[in-house]
Amino acid sequence: MNSVMQLPAFETLVALHAKDPVAYDEFRRQLLQSCIDSAPEIHRPQLERLRQRMEEARADAATPIEAAAAASRLMVDSCIRLRAAMAPLASAGLQTAVLLSKFRL
Repeated sequence: MNSVMQLPAFETLVALHAKDPVAYDEFRRQLLQSCIDSAPEIHRPQLERLRQRMEEARADAATPIEAAAAASRLMVDSCIRLRAAMAPLASAGLQTAVLLSKFRL
């Protein structure tokens, strides 16, 4: 697993974007790749698809704010799907705890 890149201060990123937008975009891409590379291998394909959808939304956006809003919606949707997938596991854990407590009595 790779370690995640260190994020510079906000002011540094603003200055980089103002001075060299191409370098800023390359840094952004490298940071995203670093995060994906540091995730468990089983999750990487899904993260790559999410990143691709975010890049497409960014390319289609008329403004940086619109791009950020689109990326945020995609991430929220992904978290909602993850939570829905995890709900049965939480329920099963609770049921197991209740059953174990009853058997201990």
